[in-house]
Amino acid sequence: MLQIYQRNNTFDPIFIKFHTELLAGIIGKTVLGFVGISLFLLTITGLLLWNGWQKLALGFKIRFGSKWRLLNYDIHKVIGILSFIFVANFAITGAILALDKPSG
Repeated sequence: MLQIYQRNNTFDPIFIKFHTELLAGIIGKTVLGFVGISLFLLTITGLLLWNGWQKLALGFKIRFGSKWRLLNYDIHKVIGILSFIFVANFAITGAILALDKPSG
């Protein structure tokens, strides 16, 4: 059975305004836009610095028996490359939506 969602909940508008403009109007939208651009640049930088380009199999290898710093590095590198496309997509669409001027 379908139900009609009513937006008379007081939490929804606050949540939406926080998510889209940090409850700060145009300044918040601008901040979110530049945060999105910064996140996108960080993902590109991480992709360029990823050392798996030389030997692809080593780029996805996690050395479980190694010291904790090396293990932490390997986990960071593998999760980073596997999540790259999603994070880059979220960052660029967030920046576009935040910095885009409404038409009309």
